[in-house]
Amino acid sequence: MLSNAFDIGVFVRYASLLLLSVLSACDGRSTASLVASGKELSAKREHAAAVIQFKSAVQQSPDVIELRLLLGQAMLAAGDAAGAEIEFVRALEAKTPPGQVLPLLAKAMVMQGDYKKLVLTYGTTSLSDKPAQAAFQTQLAIAWSALFDRAKTEAALAAAIAAVPDYGPATLLRARFLAGKKQFSDASKLVEAVLARDPTDHEAWQLRGELHNATGNAAGAEEAFRKALALDKTFIPAHQSLVAVQLKKQDVAGARKQAELLRTVAPLHPTTAYIDASIAYVAGEFARARELAQRLLLVAPDQVNIVMLAGAIEDKLGSVAQAAAYFGKVLSFNPELTPARLNLAEAEIRLGQYGKALDTLKPLTTANSNEARAFGLAANAEMRQGNAEAAERLFLRASKIEPGDVQLQTAAIAARLGFGDPSAVLGELQTLAESSKEAYADEALFAARVKRGEFDAALIALDGLSRKRPGLAAHTELRGRVLLAKRDFSAARLAFEQAYKADPGLVGALGSLVAMDLDEKQPLRAIERLQAVISASPQNAAAIVLLADVKAKQGASAAEVTKLLASAVSAAPTWPEPRLRQINFALQKRNFKDALTLARDALAALPGNTQILETAGRAQLQAGDTEQALSSYRRLAGTMPNAAMPYLRLSEAYAAGGKAEQAENSINKALELEPGNPDAQSALFDYLTATGRRRNALEHVQRIRSAQPNAAFVYAMEAALHVKAKNPEAALAALRAGLAKTGSSDLAGRQFSLLVELGRNAEADRFASAWIKQHPQDAAFEYLMSVQEIAKGDFRTAETRLKRVVAVYPSNTLVLNNLGWVMVQNGSAKSALPLLQQAIQMAPDAAALHDTLAFALAADKQFARALEVQKRAVAMAPEDNQLRLGLGRIAIQAGDKALARTELLRLQALGASFAGQAAVGNLLQGL
Repeated sequence: MLSNAFDIGVFVRYASLLLLSVLSACDGRSTASLVASGKELSAKREHAAAVIQFKSAVQQSPDVIELRLLLGQAMLAAGDAAGAEIEFVRALEAKTPPGQVLPLLAKAMVMQGDYKKLVLTYGTTSLSDKPAQAAFQTQLAIAWSALFDRAKTEAALAAAIAAVPDYGPATLLRARFLAGKKQFSDASKLVEAVLARDPTDHEAWQLRGELHNATGNAAGAEEAFRKALALDKTFIPAHQSLVAVQLKKQDVAGARKQAELLRTVAPLHPTTAYIDASIAYVAGEFARARELAQRLLLVAPDQVNIVMLAGAIEDKLGSVAQAAAYFGKVLSFNPELTPARLNLAEAEIRLGQYGKALDTLKPLTTANSNEARAFGLAANAEMRQGNAEAAERLFLRASKIEPGDVQLQTAAIAARLGFGDPSAVLGELQTLAESSKEAYADEALFAARVKRGEFDAALIALDGLSRKRPGLAAHTELRGRVLLAKRDFSAARLAFEQAYKADPGLVGALGSLVAMDLDEKQPLRAIERLQAVISASPQNAAAIVLLADVKAKQGASAAEVTKLLASAVSAAPTWPEPRLRQINFALQKRNFKDALTLARDALAALPGNTQILETAGRAQLQAGDTEQALSSYRRLAGTMPNAAMPYLRLSEAYAAGGKAEQAENSINKALELEPGNPDAQSALFDYLTATGRRRNALEHVQRIRSAQPNAAFVYAMEAALHVKAKNPEAALAALRAGLAKTGSSDLAGRQFSLLVELGRNAEADRFASAWIKQHPQDAAFEYLMSVQEIAKGDFRTAETRLKRVVAVYPSNTLVLNNLGWVMVQNGSAKSALPLLQQAIQMAPDAAALHDTLAFALAADKQFARALEVQKRAVAMAPEDNQLRLGLGRIAIQAGDKALARTELLRLQALGASFAGQAAVGNLLQGL
């Protein structure tokens, strides 16, 4: 909302003679000189310098209230609304006539977004001085409008115009309301009338630019904004509009240049931070955008534009639930705010809440609606639910409203990739991309090519995208990702380096370079790369977090990693990621006391952040503080009132505290909010089976199966229920039915595993052979086959199979561990060592991986090193007696009989509670 200045002339006529006489009476000339200097600087619009002069004058004459009014107005002009408010309140407390102060105080409160405070404190006040009344009521109208009270907005505006019929700010505000109703012609007439009376009214020029913008006259809009800024270089809305003009043209550099101009005149103004966050968002620097938005939310948690931006940022960062929470919050302020409703529906679709999305969109998809995007989103939701005919009707409705909307056309075509002829759909996208100046079709074509593994075609699509939007570092990073997928490592590295050099805020490019360093077994190069970045930019929290990750994978001490994460938090205290890493690292090290302290600090710094609340609750639950966990999860539910996840976490906490009824109620609440949520459905199934209510569990499964006949997890649940009831044939029947219906690899794996468990090995082998023949790329199923082969002692076949699995899942530490183990069994210990070391780099705190590495080192006759590795494994999991048995065995091989005897006697003392007593006895006999 446009802020409207209150002319100092409103109160000068009351105060100037008194002020001059007072200044003459008390150390006159020096104070008077400061005031004169301050006024001269204010006239030149050098407000920050004027503030210094007026502050000095106030220090010399603290009891002269008129000085505080001058100081307050200078602060207001300089963007320090909070400081100005303090001065105006002091003036009021000193019994200064309200007409001199309230218009200024109201403006200061509006600038800070303190709308409720303003209307509750002064909403019924009326001023006798007409110019003051006009200025004051205009600010009240702005506040009531921000609070979405239309009747009181109109009343305040009418009061302003009644006081001064031609009062410019009130007339402009009236024009704004007309423009909000899309009555642009009437709004423009009001603006032109103001300019006819005063061609130097910069606020009128600003609104003229906004009206041009709304009616598609981009050149006229920019010209008007620049005219407003020429009249007042400190006018923040003009700076903001010009930044928006640059961002619309994708000129990030130009936007940053304009933002720098604003920073020189209003470095502390909230709009400056908001613009920085907006630029970071458009530039793809989402981590920085989030940090800036979180800072703004701390001081203005209910400011609609800030909450909307925060939602958009979270959406880009993949925190869709948090984004939905923000958009829902905005909608709770104003149910008629269409962008918030559209964004919320889009987030709900991404969350799989298709029914909720359709409910959210209902006000925008009525017979009289002309909101094309709403129909497009509704079509998307219907399509996701399998309602192709309904989706087609909605897409048709949308296209009739906006026949030239390339984004809508692109979405409609791309949506058919799921059920249409892929080659035909890709051809349509290609045609649309070639015929349109917009980049939407190019982006969709690129994404489709990458998803299908058509990397050369994806690079061609990216070339087209780059021609339409040249110079974007993000495109260079995307090129690197495609080249990496093609395994063209040198070209990928070059692309990532170019992207990061062009835009140091592109953390993804830096992360990719670090990942490549690690993949090439060059951890020191990764560390040096990150240290160089941090040296050049010590506040680069993202780089510090990356360095902490690399250090942790390289086995750095917990103290070193903790220190790095603490420095990342200091660099970016409102960015959730470093705090989340801190808590998770402490939990990983089982330092529950530290985790609780870190969780408490994080909640204090970011009280409404859903990720922090969830992680804090988990830390509290693992530390045994069930009541605190419940408190955190209740707050999480308050922040995300329409999401199932908080209630599922509550059910876990209630169950841990022995509160069975509350646990079940929480699961039911989750299902009430999201009936199709598979996690909630599985949670209720697990709860019912755990409490022996198998009939209820079976009825629950049958309801889900009826509603979601193509959901594989339903058949898995039914099979598990039959297994628990010792009815394996019914379990197999459920799995076979599910497999026929869904073709799910998971169900195939469960069927194979159940046949093996039942001892029907020949049938299991036949089934496995047939499945792999039909699905040769199903590495997950092959992994299950390798486990069975290991159990049979067929290590050669298992090794061959696991190598194929590793090619598909190179980062799966369990697969790497098993492959390393069978390679040792097959006499290839030396070849196994790099694989096992790679696995430990990815999971440095996994005791089982250290155990296998020690086994491989011992097989390679590196006994001293094997002993050290096995000692680390035991230190990580001291309660695991199998690891101690391994330590005893390796200690014997390394010649440390004393250690071996200590460990073996400890195990012997466990008696029958330890199943490996035969091995313990044999080893002790050999000592």
